[in-house]
Amino acid sequence: MSSDEPSLKALVGEATALEAAGKLELSLRKWKRIRALEDSPEALVEHVRLAGRLNRWEEAEQEAIAGTQMDSANGQARLAGLYLVLSSILLGLNRADGREEHLEHARSYCRKALMANELAEAYVYIGVTYMRTRDDDRLAEQNLRRALELDPSYDEALYNLAEVIGAHVPNHYRVKLSNSTEKAWRSTRFTLRRIAGSRLFFMMPSNSKRQRITRVEH
Repeated sequence: MSSDEPSLKALVGEATALEAAGKLELSLRKWKRIRALEDSPEALVEHVRLAGRLNRWEEAEQEAIAGTQMDSANGQARLAGLYLVLSSILLGLNRADGREEHLEHARSYCRKALMANELAEAYVYIGVTYMRTRDDDRLAEQNLRRALELDPSYDEALYNLAEVIGAHVPNHYRVKLSNSTEKAWRSTRFTLRRIAGSRLFFMMPSNSKRQRITRVEH
């Protein structure tokens, strides 16, 4: 980098400010410049995320794959995380405009994430897509339960599971969840686990012992 070029820190600040101002295209150009000067996992995430926000899904996925394939130690885990970044964007788009095609698109990225690395978050996102369409509560429940098997402390999975099995969650529990403090949420977590645990895994016969879910449809 020559002495007259801005520092990486300055470029990051400019890219962040441009995005905050709604100038996504200019922000993406800054992140591409940053990556050209000194590529990093953080810069790759921003590149992929902004490409997704600009609906450049093919570019986003290509950059995610190319940017992680040389990392033999953590590449697959990083790739899975990038697919979930794109899934999160699509879930946000669905919340904004209600279009169900965003949900199927998000689900497809979650499937790709799971092929790279089995993450509880991917199962939660898939469960949420089915919750929003209400077209298959069975699959919503199955994916949320698998998320909890992978991460028993995943409060979002637990909360959504209680919702999808038709449990009434009192408003004060919702407030405690939003506070997200361990002390405030401890009693709520216990109650939701009791609700979720009151129903056997739908995959199991009524006279069977509860077993771990080893295969999940998504």
